Amino acid sequence: ITYTHNYTYLIINLTNGLKYIGVRSCNCLPENDPYMGSSKSLNEVIKSSGASNFHKLILSLHDTREEAVSEEIRLHDLHDVALNPKFYNLAKQTTIGFDTTGMKFNFSRVEKFIQCHIAFFTSNSSNNSFFYYFSWYRKTYY
Repeated sequence: ITYTHNYTYLIINLTNGLKYIGVRSCNCLPENDPYMGSSKSLNEVIKSSGASNFHKLILSLHDTREEAVSEEIRLHDLHDVALNPKFYNLAKQTTIGFDTTGMKFNFSRVEKFIQCHIAFFTSNSSNNSFFYYFSWYRKTYY
């Protein structure tokens, strides 16, 4: 599939300042693209908090998907998004996929995971939601 637009973007949670950096290829104008990222954790927070609490900013436009991914890699490295508590990103993009090196169980990962899901935990009265997400975390990072 050939896409007409390739871009990097920043999503900002307007209530707590947490951010997400991503890349997107599509055939629509980037400024009209409703896509808000592939992150399950971010999309759960958007769903529970409401899309109006988030702002999507187009950071850069690129001729090819490869160029856009290269820029995403640069931004992920610059901000160390996988370990930076100010970002929803749980892994850094690389040329061959997401880098989950060092993402075994540790307290900084648990703290970041909880920060990313705090809105979901507080908005969902089901006690099972915490255990569901904790098991997802264990399967992903153990």
